[in-house]
Amino acid sequence: MKTRLAIAISLMVCVAPATSAATERTKLAVLDLKDKGVDKELVQSLTDVVTAALNRLEVFDVISRDEILRIVEFEQQKQLLGCDSESACLAEIGGALGVRALVTGSVGRVGTSYIIHLVLTDAQTAVALAREQREVAKVEELTLAIEGSTRFLVRHLLAGQQGDLVLTASELGADVEIDGRIAGVTPIARQTVSGGPHTLRVIKTGFVTWAKDIEIKRGEPLLVEAKLVPSLEFIRGYDQRATTWRLLSYTSAGIGLAAVSFGVGGWLWNGRRASDYERDLTAAHCRKDSGVGLPGTDCSALQSRRDAIRRFDTVAQAVGWVGVLAIGTGAYLFAQGPTPGLYEQYKGETEVAVSVLLGAGGVQMNVHSSF
Repeated sequence: MKTRLAIAISLMVCVAPATSAATERTKLAVLDLKDKGVDKELVQSLTDVVTAALNRLEVFDVISRDEILRIVEFEQQKQLLGCDSESACLAEIGGALGVRALVTGSVGRVGTSYIIHLVLTDAQTAVALAREQREVAKVEELTLAIEGSTRFLVRHLLAGQQGDLVLTASELGADVEIDGRIAGVTPIARQTVSGGPHTLRVIKTGFVTWAKDIEIKRGEPLLVEAKLVPSLEFIRGYDQRATTWRLLSYTSAGIGLAAVSFGVGGWLWNGRRASDYERDLTAAHCRKDSGVGLPGTDCSALQSRRDAIRRFDTVAQAVGWVGVLAIGTGAYLFAQGPTPGLYEQYKGETEVAVSVLLGAGGVQMNVHSSF
């Protein structure tokens, strides 16, 4: 039975004709995935997941494993009636399938990791049209990974079913994943995505992963807003950084204000000293630059006053400009630093991470909570 099944499938791969022009949907056949060191029943279930994922795209006519088995039984009956794999018999089998391409692949295990390998093969030429391989660490991740792999495998067949995704996120620098592959980092440009359902995830360290199943329709832009929820640990670290930045900004601004006050006050006070010096210099009839006055007049004391005034004036101006720079630094730290209390609204909330796995067995939701 297994030998005949393998022969029948190999014959179908070689000669199955492409979908006729009158058929609206492209026909695909999904063959059983091969198990390589993985439980056979699990791999069989993953084959059903591939079929379900293609059906949900609503653009393909998918021939499932059960339908292929029925066709194989038909081939066996033909062999009993005397068909010996001549071209006429093969044509009947290919006509019964009427597929454009076949989806094959395997699920294996290497060490502690699981390897998914899918191949899309042209049914007429037996040429691989696309390949998709992914690696996951846990068996629980296989369903979601194989769904994403299936969507990417047939994406070039969906070229005429594309639509636009416009994503806005509450956080900058977050990774955006579409069906398990990185599409960019927020803020992210408008994305052109193949039609049908997709799994969209927005990931940033310190935040609960945001995930949503979306539906892309041909020619219709889809607007999605992702609001990321920070973890309690992230909030505590953020508040500490915000407090530090604000303290530095206030300290810098305070020092700058004091320095500017000293510079302005010193400049005014030194100005009065300079006026008194000019008056005394005139009264003593001393020359300003040389310190030489009338005979019998001692101008050296006035010259010392002049030098002291000049030195203090230089210091006052320098301190004043340093104060201006410190105030500017404080303003920069205030504007560019983290805003205290930005995530205050999340402190009393439960941190919830939800992951949805859509598979042949239905919908499975896992909720993880921490306080």
